[in-house]
Parts: sequence; C-alpha cells; structure tokens
Amino acid sequence: MLYDFLEFDNYASPLYGRVRDEIVLNRFSKEDSIRFLETGFNEVGMHPPKTILEEVVGVLNGIPGWLAFYGYKAVQNKRFDVLDRVLEEAIKMVTGELDRIVRYGSLYKHVLRAIAMGYKNWSAIKRAVEIWTGARVPNKTLYYSLCRLMDLSILLKENEKYEFADPIHREAAKKLTL
Repeated sequence: MLYDFLEFDNYASPLYGRVRDEIVLNRFSKEDSIRFLETGFNEVGMHPPKTILEEVVGVLNGIPGWLAFYGYKAVQNKRFDVLDRVLEEAIKMVTGELDRIVRYGSLYKHVLRAIAMGYKNWSAIKRAVEIWTGARVPNKTLYYSLCRLMDLSILLKENEKYEFADPIHREAAKKLTL
C-alpha cells in the first residue's frame, strides 16, 4: 500500500528513480523478543521476572511495535502487570484502524470478522460473508478484498488459509459488529 501511495514505479511521481533504502522489521523470535524487552528494561534499571516476559511475548507474538508499547507502559507505570491494559489500549487503536478500512466498503468488515471467527479458507470465508450480507459475493470482489487486506499487512495467506498477521488485529476484528 505504501508503494502504491508513493508511486515509486510511476515516472510522473517526484519519487520515481530516487535512491531509497528499505528497512523491513519482521516479527521477533521468542528469544529475540525476550532479549529486546530485557535490554530495554535494563536501560532504565527495571528487572522483570522471566515468567512475565514469557507471558508478554506469548501474547504479543513478537511484534516489535507492541513489545515496545508494553515496555513503554511498564516503565511509565513502574510495574510489569500492565499487559491487560496494553491489550485493551492496543485493541482500541486497531479497532479505529479497522473502522477506517471498513469505510471503504462493508465487505471488509465481514471478511475480517469471518477470519477472526475461525473461517480460514476461501470457501468458508465466502459462505460466511454471503450469509451475513444476504447476497452473493462475486469471486473477484472477495479476491480483491482479501488482497487489499494482505497489502495492508492485516492478513497473511499460508497454505491456502488466511490468518491475521497480528493477534491484536484478530481481537479487534472479533469486536466488529455486523
């Protein structure tokens, strides 16, 4: 989506042909996530129990932004038992993001909710969406919606199954009303 917006491949774009560097920040492994949090806490003189870090890493699934957000909230509150509050705030942020996406078409809401409820393959998603909308959904329309959600890094496709890239997005999508 960012590349579409910046139009790097459009010769009429001011950014066409410009030198650029890309930084891709992938999900951290469990070990890297724990090390990331420990390093940050050590810098401010805090030393969390390993069990708390393992719980946080298990829930936030190695996503650097959410790990940093947890660390920030823990330091800000000078305590480590802030995961529930972090999740609550993160889900609110992501719900706002999903609401903006849904404004482009209600089909996104149905697709997101279907996947959040466990419908992972094409036919199951399509059936759920058609039941909820009460209308036939053309294959091309569903395909475009799924591709757009993958372009936005909300969904991943692996072995013909769709899944959320981020567990926070899944929890926020469960809260979407039909």
